[in-house]
Amino acid sequence: MDVEHLWQYNEAELARLNQPISTSSSSSSNASSSSSSTASAGGTATGNPQMTNPLLASAGFGNGENTNPDLIAHLCNVADHRLYKIVKWCKSLPLFKHISIDDQICLLINSWCELLLFSCCYRSIDTPGEIKMSQGKKISLAQAKSSGLQACIERMLNMTENLGRLRVDRYEYVAMKVIVLLQS
Repeated sequence: MDVEHLWQYNEAELARLNQPISTSSSSSSNASSSSSSTASAGGTATGNPQMTNPLLASAGFGNGENTNPDLIAHLCNVADHRLYKIVKWCKSLPLFKHISIDDQICLLINSWCELLLFSCCYRSIDTPGEIKMSQGKKISLAQAKSSGLQACIERMLNMTENLGRLRVDRYEYVAMKVIVLLQS
C-alpha cells in the first residue's frame, strides 16, 4: 500500500492550498481579481469577506463563523509535529515492528486522530481549563470560541477532567494508547 503521496504535496498543490479564497458568493472572475486586495486587508467578518485556506474551508473552518486562520494554521503545524512523534512512538513499540508494513499503516491511519486527541488530553491534566497542544503551546476555551473550535475543545476539556478525576498514571496512559492503536 503506497500512502507516501498522502502527506507530500507537489508545488502546484502547495500553491493551491496556500492561496486564500473568498467565502462570499462572487463570480470566479471577480474572485481572482479581488482576492489579492482582500487578502492583504486581512479579510474580517465585518465588511470584507473572510478569506480562508481551501484546506481549512474543507474542514469547516471558513463557513462564516468567527475563525482565526492563524491559530488554526498554527494548530495544524503542531498536530503535524505531534503526528510525527506518534509514528515514532509506534515504531518504538516492541511488537509493532513485527507487524507487516501495510498493517502498520492501516493501524496508524485508523487511530492517529484518537491518539493525538488522547495525548493532548493527558498532557493537559495539570492545566485545568486549557489544552496543551505541545510544549508551551496551549489553547483555552476563550481562544477556541474565537476560532470556531469551541465544541471540540469543550469535549477535550471534559475528557481531561475525567482523566484527572480517575488519576490516570503514566502506565495506564501508555496502555490505553496501545489499546487505541490496536483496536483500530
